[in-house]
Amino acid sequence: MSAHAASCCASATALPSSEEGDEIAERRELCAQFLLAGICLLTLGLGWLGHRLAVGAPHRLEHAFTIIAYLTGGFYPMLGVIEDLRRLRFNVNFLMVFAALGAACVGAEEEGAVLMFLFSFSGALEQYAGGRTRRAIRSLMKLSPSEATVLRDGKEEVVPVSALHLGDVILVHPGERVAGDGVILDGVSSVDESSLTGESLPVDKRPGNRVLAGSINGHGLLRVKTDREASDTALAKIFRIIEEASHRKAPTERLIERYGGPYTWIVIAATLLTFLGARFFTEMSWGDSLYRAMTLMVVASPCALVLSIPSAVLAAIARGARRGMLFKGGLAIEILGHCRAVAFDKTGTLTLGKPHLTEARYADGLAAADVLADAAAVELNSEHPLAKVIVGEAKSRGLRFERAADSRAWPGLGVEGVVRGETLRVGSEAFVCLHGGMQPWARDTIIEFRSRGLTCLVAARRQPLAVFGVADRLRPGAIRAVSELAHMKIRTVMLTGDHQASAAEFARKLHLSDFRAGLLPDQKVETVRELMEQHGVVAMVGDGVNDAPALVTASVGIAMGAGGSDVAMENADVVLMGDDIERVPEIVRLGRKAQTIIRQNLVFSVGVILALIGATFFAKLKLAFGVVGHEGSTILVVFNSLRLLRGTHASAAHAEG
Repeated sequence: MSAHAASCCASATALPSSEEGDEIAERRELCAQFLLAGICLLTLGLGWLGHRLAVGAPHRLEHAFTIIAYLTGGFYPMLGVIEDLRRLRFNVNFLMVFAALGAACVGAEEEGAVLMFLFSFSGALEQYAGGRTRRAIRSLMKLSPSEATVLRDGKEEVVPVSALHLGDVILVHPGERVAGDGVILDGVSSVDESSLTGESLPVDKRPGNRVLAGSINGHGLLRVKTDREASDTALAKIFRIIEEASHRKAPTERLIERYGGPYTWIVIAATLLTFLGARFFTEMSWGDSLYRAMTLMVVASPCALVLSIPSAVLAAIARGARRGMLFKGGLAIEILGHCRAVAFDKTGTLTLGKPHLTEARYADGLAAADVLADAAAVELNSEHPLAKVIVGEAKSRGLRFERAADSRAWPGLGVEGVVRGETLRVGSEAFVCLHGGMQPWARDTIIEFRSRGLTCLVAARRQPLAVFGVADRLRPGAIRAVSELAHMKIRTVMLTGDHQASAAEFARKLHLSDFRAGLLPDQKVETVRELMEQHGVVAMVGDGVNDAPALVTASVGIAMGAGGSDVAMENADVVLMGDDIERVPEIVRLGRKAQTIIRQNLVFSVGVILALIGATFFAKLKLAFGVVGHEGSTILVVFNSLRLLRGTHASAAHAEG
């Protein structure tokens, strides 16, 4: 990647200001870059056709097309060179532009124009990939309420969230987002924490339980005492983590910044010394000396070297797009080849995020269909996600039932109603115990279900009638994906906000290397950092807002595109558009193949440069042969990179380099 493209990417990924005008300006500049690169490619094609087809026609039109290609393809790269010169900086960017101009001086205008096109297009692509962070931050900010209702001196007062302090008591009405992290003083409700913990089901909350800023209150009024400052909530940590991660630089960018400047100075100095040395220490004329210096300038310019990485990256991006894997630039592809561990979010990633009735046990002598239909009749009056599971299961079996009479909801516990002349209750174990006894068979069933990671609902009249075990479903292909990664000697770890028993059961089914349960977003980040310390390059796969900090902290973030949150997709390096988790091993294989081709390109291009430089000094290499060798190496590097576009999924499975 060029220094110009890398600098564009760096500036685009930094957190931008909130001014809408800046965003419009960025979009216009990006459109202009792609437009100029397209015009450059078009005029190159027209010039080539004119040269091949218009035999005997004047060359003025062909030259005009070439000039337009230079002007359009070189506009933004030249701006970068001018900026570098203003700051007295010389790097590979400088050599790339002057190599193209040098090619024009020796009659190789078409080759120079091709270089300008590839250079400008790579820069535009990198800026597009980096500029998406702005929308991610905007989406995240929607999770944070702007105001909070605070109880002060017995009166309700609406204040900005930034004005909340440790120990404030806030009111959270049904349907509102919690304004700050704290402990419930009064009230019972179900709170949707999926945006923070990844838990697919709302969590029942009562006095003494903690709630997190950004979570959504269900049906009950809550009085919460904040136990953290507004700047230290779990949601605020998400903002900070993403901001820190957005300043990371790609390996290629760091490499160019480190070695690009010194290499450019060496080539410039060598060109000047060759020119002066050939004139004053040999019998060469001024013209011959300039010829020899220009030959060195052309053969030493690192066109093939600089194209070694972006050409492979672009080919890999195209290959991935064909398979529903969208890469946001070259960072992921560059480092995926070294991936040694993959961390998965559970809910919505390894699972579908849609709870279903896994198992049910009924009291002896009862008809299972009748009990399920009666439970569904009661649950029709509830909006709780678990209630919808029972109703959905009864409907899928074709059972007939009507809404229960005299229904009453018990917040955080369950719901009751009259069915067939008797009161039926459906809810938690505690709910049933409040209105009657818990028989041994039901208690043993609950213990067993919970040990297997199931969430339990009990249907009871005076005594328990049934125990329902509810759980999420594994995503199709999840077991195979984990198995393929294990075959590639990649460690697989599940990170989830779910409780230990549920996580352990899913880890057992998937044959994962390891799992961590009960994690908040910042704890997921710490776990990812630990994995990176142990294994080096770590990929993180997730789908929710709560996964965004881990996605940007990991070496490579992979988001589920079809059902994932906007924040996860914006902050990931790779998006799986079809939610096909079996693409994860394919992504790693593609990264390994790309890494192999990049290494081949680098070794070959460096070898050609050294050979041509040696021939220039010791064999008096002709400029024409120098141009052929230089441009030929560039073409071979590009063709080698295009091998990434060949083959099928099956062949790619074995292309691990």
